[in-house]
This record gives sequence, structure tokens and C-alpha cells, in this order.
Amino acid sequence: MSAIPQPSFEAPASVPTRTPYVEVWRNTTQNIPNTSWTALSWTEAFSDSHGFWAATAPTRLTVPSGLSGLYAYEFQWEAAGSGLAAATFLAVRLNGTLQVASTSAGSVSSEGRMRISGHRLMDGGSYIEGCLYQASGGAYIDQSFAVGSDDPASPFMNLTRLAALS
Repeated sequence: MSAIPQPSFEAPASVPTRTPYVEVWRNTTQNIPNTSWTALSWTEAFSDSHGFWAATAPTRLTVPSGLSGLYAYEFQWEAAGSGLAAATFLAVRLNGTLQVASTSAGSVSSEGRMRISGHRLMDGGSYIEGCLYQASGGAYIDQSFAVGSDDPASPFMNLTRLAALS
């Protein structure tokens, strides 16, 4: 009986040290106007491997130059406290254009949680924003949780590069 041949493996020329990734949170309240798409403003980056988020453009996660690729995003929001008794929607905007990815919770109870995720091809300089729409008849003050509270309901958004583009 002959021996089973063993495969040989060669190490790649370079191995990335960190997957491009960012996750942002908000630890303040934000006014969400009635019947208007509003980009949520993030106050802190929980993790930011390559400088996707900047306090000077707090609604945006911007792909750094040289990091074009296929990106996965996830965006979560929860009506905390008094909630909304109206239709509420989440969506993402890519470079200022509202995208198809959206969800509706209909009438949101006092603890209604919504989450959307998807993927997009993004070039360096492209940005993505998480947006909220509500139709309660008046402005809604979004209530947030403290950053680092380990509360899974905290509003957040993340962006991860799945594959590079050449």
C-alpha cells in the first residue's frame, strides 16, 4: 500500500494584519424630525482599524483611500423610553443616495428594535450612513444608551471589508 501524498503549503507573500473594520456608537440623544430621513450622528468609535470615522463628519463611515472592496454593513436602532406610535424605517445611504436596504417596524413599542445589514462595493472615499425615518406627527428625541454599557440594544453601525478590489 502506498503512502497518501501530503499537500504542500506555501505561506502567502503578505498576510494582512488587520481586517479593515469600524464600529460606531452614539451616547447622546438626537432629534429625529417628522417625515424626514435623518442620518444618525455617531459620537464615538468603539473600534476603528483604519480611520473610517471622524468626529468632523459624525454621520459617515468613509472608506479610506486604497481600501476599495466589498464591504458588509450592519445598522441597529432601538426606540428607547417612550417609543414611537408611528411607522418607523431604517435605511442606509451610500454617498448620499438612499439605498434599497430598509426595514419597517410599523408602530414601534417602547422597546422596538430594528436592524438591517447588507453588503456594497465601495471605493476609497465612498461613505455610508445609517438613516432613520419616523412619522409620529412631531419630532422624536432618540434616546441612546451609554457607550460601553454592553447593552445589545445600543444604537450602532459597523462596516467590514470582506474582499479587496484590484
